[in-house]
Amino acid sequence: MLQYMHVKFDISLLHPAFGLAVVMLVGCGKSGPPVVEKLVPAAVQIMMDGKPLANATVTLIPVPGQQDAVSASAVTGDDGYCEPVSAIPSVALHRSRGMVAGKYMVTVSKLSMPDGSTLPPETTDAEAMEKGARESIPIKYSHFEKTTLEADIRPNANNLTFDLKG
Repeated sequence: MLQYMHVKFDISLLHPAFGLAVVMLVGCGKSGPPVVEKLVPAAVQIMMDGKPLANATVTLIPVPGQQDAVSASAVTGDDGYCEPVSAIPSVALHRSRGMVAGKYMVTVSKLSMPDGSTLPPETTDAEAMEKGARESIPIKYSHFEKTTLEADIRPNANNLTFDLKG
């Protein structure tokens, strides 16, 4: 035979305890503003032998040891310009435009067909490789371990230009 115990619970005791727990948890958080609030505007122009480089992927990778810095990337337009978007998980793209101030390594990549033609806009890297596409930017700019490009993002607006020699 089952018996149920009736326990009387005084809800008035929960309220003060809950309030104290919230105060304690708030005090345990990391101080300082979230990374999104530290983003500053940045515009990058990529030139190749003095001419704007269109449809190139620009990636800025923070130099190790910088607090809050995150990678950012963008694809250049016909004029060679792009506005990097920081890779911040769970943050909408329009809120992650810009970069955290600091020092970055810069890579520039552009896949082209063997005949030098540009890939269709929606082609993924995997599809491009299946079609025989190859990197058209010299390795000293396109590979993150070999790049010679660096950027110093300052706490105000930033306009960077890189003229690659190919």
